[in-house]
Amino acid sequence: MTKEKSRSDPPQKPDPNECCASGCVPCIYDYYYDQLDKWERENGPLTDGVKPSNRTEKPLKPHGN
Repeated sequence: MTKEKSRSDPPQKPDPNECCASGCVPCIYDYYYDQLDKWERENGPLTDGVKPSNRTEKPLKPHGN
């Protein structure tokens, strides 16, 4: 009998307006990318265009807007 592991849904990427861009540590994107890395270890690479090379990029916008 073969057990197939079902893929769970990947974590949802925060909207750009959810980050205040004030340099919070941790940032909402830090939580997201930690969860995405964990998800990918369990389920395989996400193929929605999110590449490891751009995972450290956070939206830049003035604080308070």
